[in-house]
Amino acid sequence: MNCQLSLVSLIEKPIDNDSLSMFLEQYRPLVDEVITVSFTSELSLSDALNRGLEQASGIWILRLDPDEEIADEEKYKIQMLVNRMDQESFHVPCTRHQADPYDVPFELRLFRNRDHYRYQGSTVVRLPLELEKMATLTDLKLIRKEEQEPNTPPLILEGLKRESDSMSTDPFYSFHLSAWLAKSGAMEEAESIWRQLILRSQLPKRYDALVYKWRSRHLHEKGQQAEALDCLAEGLKKHSRYIDLHFLKAKILFRKAEYEAAREIFGHCIRMNSQPGEYAEEPGIGDYQAWFALANVSEETGDIQEAIRHYEKAYEANRRFTKPLYRIAHLVHRHRGGHEIQDVLEKWLSPNNGEHLQLLGDIFYAEGLYRKAQEYSEKACHQFPQRDETIFLLANCHLMNGDPENAVFYLTKIPEQSSLYLSALRRACQASWTLEDWLQAEEYLVRMEKRDPSESAALYRSIHQVLSGGNGELPAWSLPNYQPMEHASEIVTCFLFLKKDQLVDRLVPLLEQHSRFYSSVGKLFYLHKRFGLADHFLTLALKHHGASEELVALLAESKREQKRDHEAATLLQSCLGKTVFSAPNYLHYSAILIEWAREAAALGKRRYPADEKMKDFYNRVKELPH
Repeated sequence: MNCQLSLVSLIEKPIDNDSLSMFLEQYRPLVDEVITVSFTSELSLSDALNRGLEQASGIWILRLDPDEEIADEEKYKIQMLVNRMDQESFHVPCTRHQADPYDVPFELRLFRNRDHYRYQGSTVVRLPLELEKMATLTDLKLIRKEEQEPNTPPLILEGLKRESDSMSTDPFYSFHLSAWLAKSGAMEEAESIWRQLILRSQLPKRYDALVYKWRSRHLHEKGQQAEALDCLAEGLKKHSRYIDLHFLKAKILFRKAEYEAAREIFGHCIRMNSQPGEYAEEPGIGDYQAWFALANVSEETGDIQEAIRHYEKAYEANRRFTKPLYRIAHLVHRHRGGHEIQDVLEKWLSPNNGEHLQLLGDIFYAEGLYRKAQEYSEKACHQFPQRDETIFLLANCHLMNGDPENAVFYLTKIPEQSSLYLSALRRACQASWTLEDWLQAEEYLVRMEKRDPSESAALYRSIHQVLSGGNGELPAWSLPNYQPMEHASEIVTCFLFLKKDQLVDRLVPLLEQHSRFYSSVGKLFYLHKRFGLADHFLTLALKHHGASEELVALLAESKREQKRDHEAATLLQSCLGKTVFSAPNYLHYSAILIEWAREAAALGKRRYPADEKMKDFYNRVKELPH
């Protein structure tokens, strides 16, 4: 070997010569030689990469592909790492612009050039397990520039499932296979592998910690909170320094309304963040994300001032993380009024800065203060007249302010090459529906189907057929990650806010066709004071998904709003102690029942309520001092 560092780059996708040259030139000053290998149908990925390794003459190998980059301010670290005489390999933290929760957040990309270090596998490409076990985690960060890969084609997915059934004895292969299955939506097959990997306990510690995180997350998403906490407890015995496991435990406790326990763990995450870690943590999980989570806890426990202070700390820790500003605006709007939002946000946002004007418009729009949002978006448009995001916001403001004609005017300014073009078509279709201009809506729908013939286009087609007087059926959604409610919610919200009751009524039979809509639509109808429809969909949700504290409470409140106290009391009485109510909420809803029983006694309604279950409750409450 006659040089220090060889860059091996895999050309997996077609790339023009200029782009490839630009990529290679920026790394030539850092390495002693550059080797490119192309992936073809005649070679597997492993074979192609191994050809590159065989050509390399450097002591160290740096693997980096044209769709990846290392920030300029980070590149100096590469030379420092290859001068480490005591190291054999390095894990490099990797991030995508659109991350998946089951991405592996690090990869072995810098390692010594030895003959026995070669890539293995066809579907799951990996380096030897012995090299992985020796790898040290570095703070050099690699960013993948490409968008998230599409869902795995069904034939490949079936092949992966078969491979998981006859799982390889190589735990590292099994680990990567489980990640691929999880990202493809085959969660049960992935969870089966995670169980076996935990039992076998043969993975290097960073991979082992990820298995505990992934399995706990999956159990949590399935609603199996006790099992998720058990899995986390087992994982934390082995990986007590892994912040992600602590953070996930706190999130689950928060969902269970165990607020003080969650608060303590989120605070622990912040303290842990100040110490060097040996795991690849999720970005900000011990910093701005933890402050944001602490603010959520304070908000739930009613300490609004403390919640605002914690949201401020979250934003100050990462100015690109703007969610805290939205929450601050929401709390100020709710507790002090919308007129004070601007005064509070001026601490960070200047009304003379175009970027800040755009953000202020977005925040006011999120709060439903559409006229104020339009004011800011118009000012932002003066500074950025060609920016698609600003035009899109202004169009949305026009629509929600009852001006669909101008909304369509601005939406049609967004060009086809824009990332917002498809969203603009959807919104233009909605604006045309509010005008009951079915021909114009059809035009936008055809463009939508041409641009993206996906399940969202099929949903819009069904809605269009129903609204224009025909019959529509919801499509059968095959993609596991598709969330139709995101699109349906936007449509329903628009119709409700603009008081297009006739359009809402036409939509109801369509929304009844799929249980995915029931709880979300019920909440929307409740927020817009359409309590009859809220009752209908929340009842459907309870029937199809089972009782949950949130749904039961919302349905009871909806009945109270309609002066149907007896029905609300019956519902609460039947669910207290059965549906798992948190201690504070249990006391809250018990107090409501007591209040109703006292009112009934005061009115002399000795037989209120009539059913036998409530009589016993009423008789017990009647003994309380008035």
